[in-house]
Amino acid sequence: EILDAEDSVPEMPGAKPMPRARGEIAFEDVAFAYESEHPILQGITLSVKPGQTVALVGGTGAGKTTLLSLVPRFYDPNSGTVRIDGGDVRNVTKKSLRANISVVLQDTLLLSGTVLENIAYGRPDATRAEIQTAAEAAQAHAFIEKLPHGYDTLVGERGVRLSGGQKQRIGLARAFLKNAPILLLDEPTSALDLETEAEIMGTLKVLMRRFTTLIVTHRLSTIHHVDCIHVLEEGRVVESGTGPELLARKGVYAR
Repeated sequence: EILDAEDSVPEMPGAKPMPRARGEIAFEDVAFAYESEHPILQGITLSVKPGQTVALVGGTGAGKTTLLSLVPRFYDPNSGTVRIDGGDVRNVTKKSLRANISVVLQDTLLLSGTVLENIAYGRPDATRAEIQTAAEAAQAHAFIEKLPHGYDTLVGERGVRLSGGQKQRIGLARAFLKNAPILLLDEPTSALDLETEAEIMGTLKVLMRRFTTLIVTHRLSTIHHVDCIHVLEEGRVVESGTGPELLARKGVYAR
């Protein structure tokens, strides 16, 4: 039944392959609701230039993760348009769209295979040398080398044999290896202790310099350096600016 189920976000007729993106993202008057009587996003208009890092912050239920999910078409907006490099994301094939996007989640999904296979999940044709280079960039190589069989160690179902920090570094190594022009980060450090978070953030800053990045976080310490912060409240953008600018306004962000 699962294999035969229809996709809830269908491919549009005439959808064309998307070339490698420059990384410009735009939301134009976007509205979305999982249930019609409970709107999650209302009139969202914002843009991210190629190479920029933009943060989405706000209380629980403000719509941050939902907004992120519209970029790779996990959902489509009820109204408005999501664009990459000026083109509506609904007009390109989902496979080519998602090839341009890396996603690093709070809970990195690992499959019951080897460390090598899990890093290569986003780019199965990668060489062993490329996988190791990505692991080094994600500060994962050192702990992988100490595992019983190194890169050929089985991680167990959902990565049960690895710590939370180790799993997140494998998720980051995946993103380095995939090298997609757009990076979506959803609470990438929220489950970590402060020491591990500091190490992960060092890696993330390198990643974010290379790609157009949208980051959702509750930990404001992780976004002090970003190009722009958009503050969401009840599905709307209520403030935008840099961290120092928003603090000076003494509004929602400062509170």
